[in-house]
Amino acid sequence: MNPETSVRTPKLDLNDSASFGPFVLYFAWGFVDLTISSWVYWTLSQLTQDMNELGRFAGLYKSVQAGGAAIAWYMGSMDAASQLFVCWGIFLVLSFGCCSPFYVLFTICC
Repeated sequence: MNPETSVRTPKLDLNDSASFGPFVLYFAWGFVDLTISSWVYWTLSQLTQDMNELGRFAGLYKSVQAGGAAIAWYMGSMDAASQLFVCWGIFLVLSFGCCSPFYVLFTICC
């Protein structure tokens, strides 16, 4: 259901030719998600051979991923402009404010 108009949106039917584009888009999203996750796990495995440290790295990655999923779920009810501003704000805060201290912390402590 469309929350702005309260009109029920039609379901996609794979036998309909109009559903080909959304199907390719969903498939591409899934493939990109799989590729990025595999690349991140491979990158984490290249950082060290210590299993305890790899466990900490994987836990940090999964916690950031879960936090992003929670924020994305909340942002589903926002309009597109607000979503854009929130995404840029999160990107700037995490890029410059949070990631460098975590990198320094793991470099020093682990």
